[in-house]
Amino acid sequence: MTTISAPPEVRRVVDGAQGEGGGQILRTTLGLAALTGESVRIENIRAGRSRPGLLRQHLTAARAVAEISGGALEGAQTGSRTLVFRPGAVRPGTYSFAVGTAGSAVLVLQTVLPALLSASGPSTVTVDRCCIRAERVTRSQSTSGPSARTVPSAPVRRAKGTQSSPPRRVSPLVALTSKT
Repeated sequence: MTTISAPPEVRRVVDGAQGEGGGQILRTTLGLAALTGESVRIENIRAGRSRPGLLRQHLTAARAVAEISGGALEGAQTGSRTLVFRPGAVRPGTYSFAVGTAGSAVLVLQTVLPALLSASGPSTVTVDRCCIRAERVTRSQSTSGPSARTVPSAPVRRAKGTQSSPPRRVSPLVALTSKT
């Protein structure tokens, strides 16, 4: 006999029409939900835009944060104006996500970064994009959390083919890269 348990209760409801009514509310909400481990329902997603609802880059961000947290998504399809996210425990690891459109790779990284700061170990995230006009991350970036003082620093290098700048040293707790 199989026992079916009820899904966890949604603890927060966020109105995506607030403020400028764009994707920032979605990205921030997903990142913070994964960080806190609290489930969330986001309604009226991108209501302030001419094409409201989830676009491909928003879906990539939502699926990315669900993957790093072992979470579950409901309503994750193009055009959806409502999304439910039930995060699990954030897991360190090596992740790769493809935006697949001119949507910004940086915005996908912005979604997963808050959660990865709480991971129990280092993580590497690579976001690929397919379109030349998409925004480009021109260097590996590392982010530090509260334990950064105990982690040795490492140089940050510019991506091949970009303007050079002097390397700076940062904590390699989370390494973020983008491929073209």
